[in-house]
Amino acid sequence: MALSGVLFVCCVLTAHALHHQHEVYTIPGDLMLGVILPVHTHVEGQECGVHLRETGAVQNVEAVAYAIKKVNGDDSLLPGIRLGMVLLDDCATPATALGQALHFMPVQPTSDFCRQECWRSKDDFAFYDVVGVIGAESSQSSIMIANVLGRFEIPVVSPMSTSDLLSDKNVYPYFMRMAPPDRYQVKGIVHLLKHFGWTYVSVVYSKGGYGQSATEFLMQLAPEFGLCIGSSVALSQVPSYRVLSDAINTLYKPNARVVVLFTDQEETKSLFRMARKQNLCGHFVWVGSDGLGVNLDDLGEAQECAVGSLSLKSYSVPVRQFKGYFEMLHPERSSNPWFKHMWSDLFQCSWVDERHNESLPICDATQKITESPHYSSEVQVSTLIDTVSVYASALDRVIRKNCPGVTGTSARDCVTGKRLLGDLYKTELAGLSGNISFDERGDIKGRYEVVNFRRASSRAYETKGVGIWDEASQQLSINISDIIWNDDALSINQTESFSSCGRKCSVGEIYSYYKNTCCWECRKCQANQITSVNATKCLTCPVHEWPEPVELTSCKPITPEHIEWHHPAVIVFVILSLLGVTACIVILCVFIRYNDARLIKATSRELSYILLAGITVQFAIVLSTVAKPSRFVCVLNYIGFNVSFTLVYAPLLTRTNRIHRIFCKGKVTTQKPHFTSPLSQVIIACTLIAIQVGINIAVIVAATPAVTRDMPVLMEPCVELACDFPVKGLAVSLFYNVALVLICTYYAFKARTVPDNFNESRYITLCVYTTLVIWLAFLPTYFLTSRTTHRVILMSAALILSASVLLLCLFASKVYLLYHSPSQMNGNFNFNLRIVKDPITGPSAASNISNSGVDD
Repeated sequence: MALSGVLFVCCVLTAHALHHQHEVYTIPGDLMLGVILPVHTHVEGQECGVHLRETGAVQNVEAVAYAIKKVNGDDSLLPGIRLGMVLLDDCATPATALGQALHFMPVQPTSDFCRQECWRSKDDFAFYDVVGVIGAESSQSSIMIANVLGRFEIPVVSPMSTSDLLSDKNVYPYFMRMAPPDRYQVKGIVHLLKHFGWTYVSVVYSKGGYGQSATEFLMQLAPEFGLCIGSSVALSQVPSYRVLSDAINTLYKPNARVVVLFTDQEETKSLFRMARKQNLCGHFVWVGSDGLGVNLDDLGEAQECAVGSLSLKSYSVPVRQFKGYFEMLHPERSSNPWFKHMWSDLFQCSWVDERHNESLPICDATQKITESPHYSSEVQVSTLIDTVSVYASALDRVIRKNCPGVTGTSARDCVTGKRLLGDLYKTELAGLSGNISFDERGDIKGRYEVVNFRRASSRAYETKGVGIWDEASQQLSINISDIIWNDDALSINQTESFSSCGRKCSVGEIYSYYKNTCCWECRKCQANQITSVNATKCLTCPVHEWPEPVELTSCKPITPEHIEWHHPAVIVFVILSLLGVTACIVILCVFIRYNDARLIKATSRELSYILLAGITVQFAIVLSTVAKPSRFVCVLNYIGFNVSFTLVYAPLLTRTNRIHRIFCKGKVTTQKPHFTSPLSQVIIACTLIAIQVGINIAVIVAATPAVTRDMPVLMEPCVELACDFPVKGLAVSLFYNVALVLICTYYAFKARTVPDNFNESRYITLCVYTTLVIWLAFLPTYFLTSRTTHRVILMSAALILSASVLLLCLFASKVYLLYHSPSQMNGNFNFNLRIVKDPITGPSAASNISNSGVDD
């Protein structure tokens, strides 16, 4: 506001104030402090009502007087200079506070504007020469006072105002305060809401300065603390009936029962009255600051709606010395113009010279104030006393520094607004409520007291401190058992959903917000997901990791598993494998012992040894298959699996091919087929084996099998150690082995018509048919299963079944014959072949075939 505008407003209000007489509490002094505090209630259409706000209002007044007297009694402060005060009543309204501030402006204006009109009646309108002002109580009133007096460089120190707007030194350069600003208070309110789990709230704030900045700051903090603002309502200083009714209707939400108030007292009272009229007092729990936390006793019939409310006010402590001082004051000897009025209210009496009600008894000045049942000591006085101490300390430094030795009224010429303001900023002292110091914006950091307004009896109400919010440490300590809620809000102790847009999501759930609102529903994350971004998003854990089981907010690596030696299937396979290897060794020993027996020779003993080696490898490779995967084990399993089948079916193919060629050739000629000698057969078999070995060496060189961690099912916390076989190399080796088996099957089928006594081909046929069945069952199942454990079991079972069939069909019968048919071991061994007469070749063909089978 421009200076001319300020003076214009001053002119109008001054002319209006000429018609009203105000009571003034004055303590004469050489340096005067102006004080603006609320004493009377406000009545619409009038500057002030006739009723006192409560006993605490008069105690605040006397606290300033007490502090003034205490300073004057201290020889170390302002020696030779008496401090005085002029205390005016603003009736808790900004307009009246502005009118009272006019009394503290300099007598001579600093502008020619309105000089004649404004100041012509200065003899009728009292002006007080003050060095500084204490006040006001509410932020709106302080804004009015600071806006005017700042233009005249008069410092204003408020003991209770908290609006953040007052921290703007460009607008209010001469304003300071003893109460922490709203931005600190809002943090305390947010922590209070969070403490009770109230996440869905409404806000009511004053239009313009006070309340608006606090609401904006609350909106900024809301997302950080998980708060949802259901609605925000702005109220003017004198809201209409319709505005208040609409405000209550807007605030009425089944799930948003907590309402945060950043309003002045008049707006708060109007809102409470409307809530009471609509019978909704018990529906709301009010949480607030200035308008809710200071002097709730003057709410009148609206007190019922304030029951159970919580407010944060600047922390103060009881002052026992002041309590004793106040309780010893005599009503007829006190210079306080409101003391006798307070006395008559406390004792429900009237004074002889003020007989307005004949039904009331005459007041007895011999009584003590403590005898009244309505009396209670005011705690807030410590802040007022500290405010006077701050002024006295700063004034003392100004005079000592600029006018040392000056005394009496001469000290007034030494004190200017700029000088005093500079030393006020530098003040550091130990106050009654704690250490006092100011930041660069004239704000003080401190603590807040959480106050509960409650019903003391059926008709009486009281406020009680139930907790502390420390701005410096950001800690809230509160005693919930001391809080008395409204009877209709008792469920607040039973559930956090008392004022919540949705239930609190449990571990593993996220808040899924509805469109265009901050209400939510809880949605469960998948088993492999964690909650993040304040439980509003599900994040999938990386592969091979799983959510930690307690909070589900972080992922941790899954310990890899592998089939253990104590697994029942592994125990069975190991036993069968060892038995198979043992059987192979026993058979090998038998074959070596009877190496020259014609039965052994007749079965192509060289190929039998290769075949027996392949069967042994198949049994043995089971042991490495069930072992814990490592680089060596994986390479061994890869080679062993591929080569073991080749070691079996390369000699089998060679043998079935030999049988087929001998019998086919014997039907048309008596000449022996080529490459049927033992050496030829071994070379052929080794060549087939070498091809497989070469394939495996090439694959290992190109892509060595390695250990890998396999997570078969992403939705299960299972990671298995597995051997990563090169797919292409494994496919080539399997295709090669399948080809050997199929060709061997073909020759076994073709050789099915050989003479009955030559039954080796039938055993071979049984082997290859069984192998085909095993492979047809094994291959699809192996590649389709996802669990490494199942693959290990399948491979082990296939190896043992295949090797067992080969061992039983091709070797068990021969060992049996060697020990139970001695004729099989003598030199005159006879095949007893049935001679088949061929129409073309005659009997000589069978004889040639027989000779070829034995002699070679």
